[in-house]
Amino acid sequence: MKQKSHILNSKGFSLLEFFISAIVLFVALSLSISAVNYISQTNEMSYEEIVALQDAHRAIEQVRQQSAIGLFPENVINTFPDNQAIAGFNNLPGEQVTINYVSTTENPLNLTISVTWNSTTKNGNNRTMTTQLTTLVTQR
Repeated sequence: MKQKSHILNSKGFSLLEFFISAIVLFVALSLSISAVNYISQTNEMSYEEIVALQDAHRAIEQVRQQSAIGLFPENVINTFPDNQAIAGFNNLPGEQVTINYVSTTENPLNLTISVTWNSTTKNGNNRTMTTQLTTLVTQR
């Protein structure tokens, strides 16, 4: 009595099996590459946001140091005029750090530091990004 073999041809993959596995591998690699590109772009945006926040904190510290010198709040307002850029910040492309006061006569001063910069995506698109910090400053 002859036994039927469950495996008729066990020499290797058939051409159909090869193409199916190649397609599955191609889809998996494509998804992996897309995920790596997305993570890389998100990482760059996070880095820029961190640098912008650090610059905003540095600007606030400059205002606080100025508040300890002279007649408050005039000393701060004269050194850092309302709606004007603060010099010395160029850590990001096209970066501009500005200061805005709710009122220039109040004590404490309610101010907002805005950091604006140009962000370039991997596909070459430019977009303007902005982050803001608001704080109260009084004479030390």
